[in-house]
Amino acid sequence: MTAVSPTTLTCIVETPKGSRNKYEYDESTTRMTLNRVLPSALVFPVDYGFIPETLSGDGDPLDVLVCESEPTFPGCAVTVRAVAVLRMRDEHGVDEKIVGVPDADTAWADVTDVDDLPEHLRDEITQFFSTYKELEPDRYAMTHGWGDRAEAVTMVTAARGRYSGEARSKEAGTMATKRQSEAAERNIKKAQQAAKSEHTISHLPESTRRELGKQGARAARRGGSAGHSLEDRSRQQLYELAKENDIRGRSTMGKADLIKAIRKAA
Repeated sequence: MTAVSPTTLTCIVETPKGSRNKYEYDESTTRMTLNRVLPSALVFPVDYGFIPETLSGDGDPLDVLVCESEPTFPGCAVTVRAVAVLRMRDEHGVDEKIVGVPDADTAWADVTDVDDLPEHLRDEITQFFSTYKELEPDRYAMTHGWGDRAEAVTMVTAARGRYSGEARSKEAGTMATKRQSEAAERNIKKAQQAAKSEHTISHLPESTRRELGKQGARAARRGGSAGHSLEDRSRQQLYELAKENDIRGRSTMGKADLIKAIRKAA
């Protein structure tokens, strides 16, 4: 799904509010899959998902937290307004979360920036993302405060730019690979045709190859080539050609008759 603007955008919910199950979208199968069940006694305080056609610093689409009155479901597309960003890191590096409020929920109509979010909700979100990995080996998460709407907009714009650059790079690589494959295929076909031609002629009987050679010579004599038509040849050359074709009476024929006889024999 394509985002509309840096502030109003479409996101995809993976894990709904109130769930301990963490779902993730699997791009290879285009399905929602169960990533894991949180081992801690915590549930997601808001809907959690991603913003399509963006690329964050860790190589994944930007994460998004959707503040709604009621939870949605995995795979639900929601149009939201970006109003804040939760700054944080995890075991993979920088892992900020864009915070949005839905256009379809009038309870959030007056929320336009980070300070409009209920303070208690911000505390819930901060506590959850600071502690939800504590019971998981080799995982950790740390929050570093909140950013406002302007910071969120900047982050979304940058993530879209990275995505576009990556898409163009992949497309260019695909086109280059395609051209190389097509060229290789053409070369293989030429080699196969050459090998087939050589194989066909070399394995013919000697008498057949000689006859093919004569046929080629006769065809050349019949049509000639630029500057070498029968009319351009001397009578002596025509006589030799008539001799090769065993034309009777050639010694008494004039040039025109020799040409006529040679073409008839060919």
